[in-house]
Amino acid sequence: MEWRLFTRDGATLVSSDTETIKLWNTKTGQLVRTIAAHKNGVFAAIVTPNGQTLVSTGADNTIKLWNIKTGKLQRSLKSEARVLAVSPDAKMLFRGGENGGKIRMWNLATGKQLRTLTPPRPKDAFNPEQQASGAISLAISPDGQTLISGGYDDSFQSGPLQQTDGKNLKAWNLKTGKLIYNVSIGGAGVDTLAISPDGKLFVAGGLGSEVVLRDIKTSKAIITQKGHAGGIYGLAFSRDGKTLVSGSGDKSVKLWQLAP
Repeated sequence: MEWRLFTRDGATLVSSDTETIKLWNTKTGQLVRTIAAHKNGVFAAIVTPNGQTLVSTGADNTIKLWNIKTGKLQRSLKSEARVLAVSPDAKMLFRGGENGGKIRMWNLATGKQLRTLTPPRPKDAFNPEQQASGAISLAISPDGQTLISGGYDDSFQSGPLQQTDGKNLKAWNLKTGKLIYNVSIGGAGVDTLAISPDGKLFVAGGLGSEVVLRDIKTSKAIITQKGHAGGIYGLAFSRDGKTLVSGSGDKSVKLWQLAP
């Protein structure tokens, strides 16, 4: 799996290449460092908001913390993960991808697991194997109080794999660990999420081609923008919250003005 991301200051580009992670100087275009990260493939990585730590996960069922300046391994956690998120204060790590929709939280400094967010198991007399959707996308509000997780609903799957709860979006109160809402917003799956800088709105992307801004407290649609001809798999707000960027399977990137 290949992916790319920038550090918050824009000085470094982080990319994957099968089992390695590469760090590039964005000013010179030069390769700064190559990290032999995970055997059999790198699934995901994220840079902490303070820019000091790179967190990665891969097919070897480990989560690894790297010093982004030196490239040295700081800690390795044994855990299967497909998606990662870090709290705005860079103290907590969240990981998703587990069957049954569980999301686990660790203290980044100690590596100690603190909490497991567990959605209710669906009650389905016709399918006793039914379970909550596993998270494939995560986003945390700027105040660190709310976590949104996205997954697939039943419409994306078929046959014996059709065992999710039919809900592709969940929101969690990180103070209490309680589920705020569990809904389906259409489009079969939620592959990417972004929360506005003021923490009031969020946007989700997947197979659906519309860009829909939603109220973070209720998940209700507030603004709908049309323009893409394919699914949306990349989303980001500008720091001032006035612009939203969306990347689509139609091979286009669009900028949406949200405020004058």
